[in-house]
Amino acid sequence: MLKHLYRSYGKNWPFSFLPFYNQNIDQMIGSYRFSKLMQIVDPLQYLNSDHQNRLSIPKYIINASSDDFYTPDNSRFYYDKLPGTKSLRIIPNINHINILAFTVPSLISFVNRLNRNVPLPKLSTCIFKNKLTVHFSEKPIKITRWIAKNPGFYKMFFYNYTRNHKI
Repeated sequence: MLKHLYRSYGKNWPFSFLPFYNQNIDQMIGSYRFSKLMQIVDPLQYLNSDHQNRLSIPKYIINASSDDFYTPDNSRFYYDKLPGTKSLRIIPNINHINILAFTVPSLISFVNRLNRNVPLPKLSTCIFKNKLTVHFSEKPIKITRWIAKNPGFYKMFFYNYTRNHKI
C-alpha cells in the first residue's frame, strides 16, 4: 500500500508522511527490518503463517474518504484478502484524525450485532452499462449518496518530500 500511496501522489509522499520521511522510513521500505515490522503490524502477513488463526476474529474497518495518509481506493489491496467476518465503512469527506468521532458509535453497533449473533449486513454491487445496481442482505434504514471531496488536495502537489529513488 505504501508503494501505491507514493505512486498516487505523483511519486511523492503526502504531507502527512513528513514525520516518517524525516525518520527515513521511506528508505527502509523493503529492508529486512521493515519486513520484520510488517510481519507484526500487517494483518495480511498472518495469512499462511503460524498466526493465521488471529485473522479469525470479526473485523470492522473504518476508512476516511479524505484520509491524509491513505488513498480512497486503499481497501482494494487488502479487503478481499482478509478471511472471515468483516465489514468496511468509509466515512465521506473526513480526514484521518476526525474519523475518531465516528469510531465509537460505529464500533458499538458492530459489537452489539456480534453479541446478539446478528450477522453483519452484506452489500453487493454490479456496474453494467454505466448503471450501478446494489443488493442488500437486509433492508437499509437509509441510503445516502455522497461524493468525496478533499479540501487538502493542493498539499499533494505543493509539498514534495521525495528522494531520487524508485520504490
